[in-house]
Amino acid sequence: MLNTQIVKLLDQSDLPMKQNYSFKILKYIYKELSITDHLETEYAISDNEDWKGEYNKLMTGFLALPKVQFYPKRNVVSDIMAYSAGSMA
Repeated sequence: MLNTQIVKLLDQSDLPMKQNYSFKILKYIYKELSITDHLETEYAISDNEDWKGEYNKLMTGFLALPKVQFYPKRNVVSDIMAYSAGSMA
């Protein structure tokens, strides 16, 4: 029983770290990183097995998502532009 609790604590202890690099990998996949962070992440993925495994997992999910593009009606864009112009004055 105690061993199970210790293992659970150890497994959770790296959770913030894993969330941190998972988030950074997601930003890498979506091309939302600065050039410096992009290069650092690219190196980490190629050099670190944990990062590489997480990247492969996240990339598989990313590729499985449907590619959706939204095209708002022209009048919606016009309304937004008009509102924006009015709020800038």
